[in-house]
Amino acid sequence: MNDADGAERRAEAARWLAITDQDIAAARICLASAAPLPAVAAYHCQQAVEKTIKALLVAAGVPFPKTHDLAALGALASPRYSALSAAIAALEPITIWGFAYRYPTEEEADAAPLPAVIVVRLREIEILRQSAEEVIRARI
Repeated sequence: MNDADGAERRAEAARWLAITDQDIAAARICLASAAPLPAVAAYHCQQAVEKTIKALLVAAGVPFPKTHDLAALGALASPRYSALSAAIAALEPITIWGFAYRYPTEEEADAAPLPAVIVVRLREIEILRQSAEEVIRARI
């Protein structure tokens, strides 16, 4: 890889992380609303993790399928980012937050997670996001 390739990948990864930041902010706004929207906050949490993992993959030059499955994305990222693999794996169960409360279905999903659960997950997501940025900077 030449320096130009690394700079391009780093810039693209930064764009993914900027969108991650928007999803984190949106989740916080949904929880702080006068009428909290935990289902929408949960969706943005899943999106933030997805985009963080995709930023890592972009930085590593690893192509990824169009998917919202955090386990599938994590399986691609974890071998390349062993220091982040436990944090990624811990967040894989929220894959369901990306769709369970977004569309009416015949299969009723469980109720949206409680705001307190979302707040805990948001902190985990923020730590993963910050760690991803640090690893990307150090690696390329």
